[in-house]
Amino acid sequence: MASALLALGLLHESRGQIPAARAALAAALRVFPAFIAARAAAARLMVADAASDAELSEAEAALLQAVEVAEALAAAEGGLVAASNKACAREVEAGVGARGALAMLLCQAGRGAEAKTHLKELGFSWRLGSPVLCYPISGGGSSSPAGRGEAAGGRGEACGQLPLAVLDGALPSPLLRQLQRAFAPAAPFWSEHGYGPRQGYFSYMFPLAGDQAADSSLGQLARHLRSLALPHFPAVAEARYAEWWAHCRRHNSGHQLHFDSDDEGVGGIRNPIISTVCYLSSSRSTDSGGSSGSRGSRTGTTDGDGSSSEGGAFVGGPTLVTDQLLGGPLATRGWLATPAVNRVTFFDGGVLHGVVPGRGASSDPFARRCTLMVAFWRELRTRLPADGQLGAAMPMPAPRLREPCAATSKGGKRPREDPQQRAEPPAAAAADAAAGDEAAEAQKAGEAAWISMLEPLPGEGAWLAQVAPTPVTPTPVAAVWEPVDPGRAGRAPSYSACFQGF
Repeated sequence: MASALLALGLLHESRGQIPAARAALAAALRVFPAFIAARAAAARLMVADAASDAELSEAEAALLQAVEVAEALAAAEGGLVAASNKACAREVEAGVGARGALAMLLCQAGRGAEAKTHLKELGFSWRLGSPVLCYPISGGGSSSPAGRGEAAGGRGEACGQLPLAVLDGALPSPLLRQLQRAFAPAAPFWSEHGYGPRQGYFSYMFPLAGDQAADSSLGQLARHLRSLALPHFPAVAEARYAEWWAHCRRHNSGHQLHFDSDDEGVGGIRNPIISTVCYLSSSRSTDSGGSSGSRGSRTGTTDGDGSSSEGGAFVGGPTLVTDQLLGGPLATRGWLATPAVNRVTFFDGGVLHGVVPGRGASSDPFARRCTLMVAFWRELRTRLPADGQLGAAMPMPAPRLREPCAATSKGGKRPREDPQQRAEPPAAAAADAAAGDEAAEAQKAGEAAWISMLEPLPGEGAWLAQVAPTPVTPTPVAAVWEPVDPGRAGRAPSYSACFQGF
């Protein structure tokens, strides 16, 4: 029974049904209080949903308990119990996962000495540096008048020394508002693509010249971003294609360090000229239909569609950009770009980068970190995935094609809606009205609702002329990687042997 309840809890978690997942895991622990896997899973959810330091402390205690029970089980009868029983072996393995989560929690709390014991038990001698995982929460970068001379890129074709540039107030208000509506947590984009833990990476692409770029506000965005990037990354002038994807994630949900590559590196690594991150909003979403939940404070303000207006606060961690290249030594330098509404980060497409999980309790457990990424390519091949599937570099549909996207066409049915992406009633009911009307009209016409929300905006020249982005100096990181035990550091290992924690 306890195992069945654990499986149910994990299923709810994969669907974004967090309250239901917590209830199932609590039931599993009532049936079997020493259930390591259930306790570890429940603790992970507590970390994800923590709205206070007290709740984080409770999660830490649960993780530590799971680790201690797993240690005792692993040592029972000299290890014979775990070695001879598959169920016990799975429990010991769950304890290993709990130890990793506990080490991450301690690292982000600035308690590296306590984390060291757990990291050594896990076999790590190096880890992401304290300035990365325990980043300054108040540090958002500072405005810099230097602008042009402070960013580098294009793998040697840059104007300065850094592989990134950060601009505030980068998008004109009409374009920002439209993108906020189209990619708000309750927007149809997420449900129509089945977005969530079970959906792999997918992206769309279009040539920068021609009808496809003109048929969508994303084409307008790509042209604008390229013009902003040119002073910092002159090689972007050679770009012929744009590829875009989006994310909507919880405060503590990071993105493991990686290199952007065509088709995720299948058939060989090819990097874009540059990649960009547009921080759109930090908007609210419920975890399951029904309860609005009043925990935490609302982050940002809304424009009547569940999206944050310019100037709202952001949840989630910073973007980390390093000087590490594929096949090269570990990074010696790094920079943190803290998310803020209408901020854009540009970086060299060949460097290692990722998203650090938000540390500490969330200012609003219901808020989501909504971002839109655009990469610029000299060459990029369109890919058509199998019917009903999603993949990298799919052709960008036009708003007027009146055709559902691949994810909605399988079997003629729309995919299950992810409750995590629904806005909470009643506060966000009015907020969804504008987007909902657009979606309903699109569905009547047989068009994917998400693309109908991205029609090109009129008056492009006028609103572009009003944009005056402000350069922001990213926060430098003195040590991207550091030894777990400085007294016994040894030679830096390969990237895959270093602890990231996410």
